[in-house]
Amino acid sequence: QSDRVTAAIDTQLDTRRLICRRYDGQDYIFDAATDQQEKYVADKLLLLDKLCPAVDAGDVNAFIDREERDQGVSYARGQKQAMALENGVMVLTGGPGTGKTTVVHALLHIFRSMDMSVALCAPTGRAAKRLSESTANEAKTIHRLLEAGIDPHTGKLCFAKDENNPLKADAVIVDEMSMVAI
Repeated sequence: QSDRVTAAIDTQLDTRRLICRRYDGQDYIFDAATDQQEKYVADKLLLLDKLCPAVDAGDVNAFIDREERDQGVSYARGQKQAMALENGVMVLTGGPGTGKTTVVHALLHIFRSMDMSVALCAPTGRAAKRLSESTANEAKTIHRLLEAGIDPHTGKLCFAKDENNPLKADAVIVDEMSMVAI
């Protein structure tokens, strides 16, 4: 049985339907289409990171300290690291109850203290509503934020806001990205 499985995997690897990648000395097998989509997203995040300015670490630490004093809270080390803003792009992950919403609240306060405009969005109307309620700030669906519409010439979905017509926000927070299909 295992010989047949190995042969089937080898065939899929030979035809490039599956991709093998090595990380930390361990081989992992990926569906080729998913691998390509994930690489596309990773490349876009790296590009955004290069284009988006980072915030000086000293400034951020001062804002975090002030936020802790003003809110009467003490952030965990991991939460402070998530607020570091040493890169132009940040991906915040964690299971339920790990403090992601607390970090989003703090980031909103920090950005606003720095006179930065912030756009909040989520993939679905329900998720955007939850984000609005949890932050007491307007949140839109990703489609609404990017001004989705139908191209009259092609009949395909298009966005008014893109790399040629960027959003007028200094920071964008997208909640529930795991819901987004590539």
